[in-house]
Amino acid sequence: MGKTEKLLEKFGNSKNTFPYKDLVVLLNQLGYEKFEMAGSRVRFLIRKLNT
Repeated sequence: MGKTEKLLEKFGNSKNTFPYKDLVVLLNQLGYEKFEMAGSRVRFLIRKLNT
């Protein structure tokens, strides 16, 4: 089982909290890019695929 699968399982089994750093890693592995906005805002956008 790879790191992505382990994080997805951990996320699915979490009842109350899921560590932010793990969420950032998971979304990055799923193809999202993190953009820091004003203040503490963060936006995750899917990377465009070349077709």
